[in-house]
Amino acid sequence: MTDQLARGLFVGFGSDTNPFDSPNGMDENLRRLDDHMGLYTLSAPQPPGTSYPLDPANGDGQIYSDGTYATFNAGTWKHYEPRRGVRAGLVGGTESWLNTGSSWEAFSVVDTEPAVAAATAAIQPLVTLATNEASRSEIARDSAFAVAAIRDSVLEGLDDATIAIGANFSVLLPDGSLQPYRKDSNSSATPIGEPVQTASQVNAVRADVNTLNQRFARAQVAVWRGSHPEVAGVLAHNPVTGRPLVYVKWNGELVYRGAVSPDTVATLADSAVGRTLSSISVLRQRAGGRYIAFQISRDFRVINGWDTLTNRPIGQGAGGQLPERTPSTPLPVGEVVPRADVVHDLVLGESLSVGARGIPVLTVAQPYANLTFTDGPRSGLGGLTSLTPLVENDLTPAPDAGVNRGETPCSAASNRVVELAAISSGIPPSANIRLGSTAGKGGAKIVEVWEGASWYGLTEAHIQAGFDLVTALAKTYAMHAVHILIGANDAGQGTTYAAFKSQLRTWRASVEATYHTKTGRNNKVKFLLQQESYRLTTNPGPALAIYDLCEEEPDNFALVSPTYHCAYASDQVHLLAPGYIKTGLLAARQRHAISTLGERPRWLRLKSAYSSGNTTTGVFDVPVKPLRFDVENLAPTTDYGFRIVDNFGPVTITGQSIVDGDKVRWTHDRPLEAGAKLRAGLDYLGSGLIVLEGASTNLRDSEDEVVIDHGIEHRLFNACPHFERDIIRIFH
Repeated sequence: MTDQLARGLFVGFGSDTNPFDSPNGMDENLRRLDDHMGLYTLSAPQPPGTSYPLDPANGDGQIYSDGTYATFNAGTWKHYEPRRGVRAGLVGGTESWLNTGSSWEAFSVVDTEPAVAAATAAIQPLVTLATNEASRSEIARDSAFAVAAIRDSVLEGLDDATIAIGANFSVLLPDGSLQPYRKDSNSSATPIGEPVQTASQVNAVRADVNTLNQRFARAQVAVWRGSHPEVAGVLAHNPVTGRPLVYVKWNGELVYRGAVSPDTVATLADSAVGRTLSSISVLRQRAGGRYIAFQISRDFRVINGWDTLTNRPIGQGAGGQLPERTPSTPLPVGEVVPRADVVHDLVLGESLSVGARGIPVLTVAQPYANLTFTDGPRSGLGGLTSLTPLVENDLTPAPDAGVNRGETPCSAASNRVVELAAISSGIPPSANIRLGSTAGKGGAKIVEVWEGASWYGLTEAHIQAGFDLVTALAKTYAMHAVHILIGANDAGQGTTYAAFKSQLRTWRASVEATYHTKTGRNNKVKFLLQQESYRLTTNPGPALAIYDLCEEEPDNFALVSPTYHCAYASDQVHLLAPGYIKTGLLAARQRHAISTLGERPRWLRLKSAYSSGNTTTGVFDVPVKPLRFDVENLAPTTDYGFRIVDNFGPVTITGQSIVDGDKVRWTHDRPLEAGAKLRAGLDYLGSGLIVLEGASTNLRDSEDEVVIDHGIEHRLFNACPHFERDIIRIFH
């Protein structure tokens, strides 16, 4: 006799009606299918282990905070493991949740398609005004004058290196007006037009534009993305005069700014533009979840939406997409690391590994149970006699005789690993103790710190002391990975690509062998390599060797990050304390992958580059899609930091775009010839960065991890590393 499940499927066919031999699992498959048809939950996510709801009816369900869920069907409960993408609605309510694979994320949907359509109609006159009633080039030019750099004389403008060749600047005249100039070279400038506006007017406009740019960045998803997605507008007011203004942007550039009549203001303020703008804050309060969808497609893809954590638009209609964390790779059996009561987070390298210029120190308290040696993370041979709480210090002189040593990456890394393990796996800090220390040496090349060099004795001493002191506490000791910061001195002193690559291999093997000998352990010790962004334009060999080793030998090496987006000191070589903290936080993510998750660390990696005609495409392995060109959190760089060359020299890049979330497509002025290469972060340094002979890019992934440490916000996205790769030419 057949039975009918909650949503209409029949199971339990008799032998004369069942087309399958029994038992065959078909009933179970049908049960699973029925359970997921219109899944709903009796309440918001409950803690794991909470008892099933009383008196359930067939079709009832319940979701749990760890991503699991249960359904009641055919008179029995069935518990399911987390499944990414499963949606569950609240019975009798409007709330819904999306399964992330490890939890349930609140996801509220509000259909504002009518409001967007009304906004399109409301703002159309502004577009017409910007494109038809006035010359777009003249409007853009006037806007550029309004916010151009103001200098007291032409000579001052010519001498100012921050004003690029071809850029505009203005000179303040005695009568208070401004004369615009175009900087033709470092020795000549051409006047443009007649004097315009007074200095006080320009300052008011500048403040106004800065304020509205900030507002626009937060509100652009809600203003207008219609049949002309390159155009968007925002209604605001002049904070100096109090007069209402309308701003129109074209492809991100301000092309119109003007006052409007009170009647127009009232119309616009009462239109869908105003309502949609104000709805963002309201919806954020009501939705409760991170992602808010203003519009969704029939297959539940976000068309227009908002990320309440990053305050950025999401969705295809906003020019973006929901962040998508791509699958990780489990560590092969031979790379799985042992559990231990105390894990040693060792740091090795040159001056960046010991916190040169990282003063004043910031981390002076230990929030968990993490440890270091007697004299702190930089303890010398005489300071390895006991274990103390892990904090930073500026003891002078340091073991390497340095007198400017301060914050190291040690505390930030070990503390963050503890936090990530608690967040992802529920491991309490008391059960996850890390030992942070560094045995680096300022001013050193690899050959001055590897086995055979006298300084290598400090590396051996740190490992031996860690093992002995932890064992004396009747606890187990292990070392899983070593954070390496080296390459600047090798680059400055001419170490070649081949030599540096070979030396890194040898150094890692010797550190691993030392660890095995002194502890009796036999696990793999991976080198986590920081790619230093220094002297790249004169000797990129060490940085390129680091990239290639991480790609060729993922069992032995993993990339942490380039350093161009970390805070540099004024000497253009070392980092400030926040810069060392950021390198530690980035290394913590890789340590966490190995120690806690049992996964290979992820980093932004180019998989292939190919060219056809006047187009080149780079395909990337992206930890969190989509790729982004970011000029807000990364210093604006010529051609976003990329260069394409062949045997005839560089091509002129005419366009760059993100495709499918994991590809970058470049257009250029001619087809590529033999010897074509794609270069990233090797030729241009971002505006305002102070890295000696350094280079940078604007490409990153969509990792949205943010850590606020000592009041400083650290955005821990995966930045594009420095690399050079051959481009494969195809002819179709």
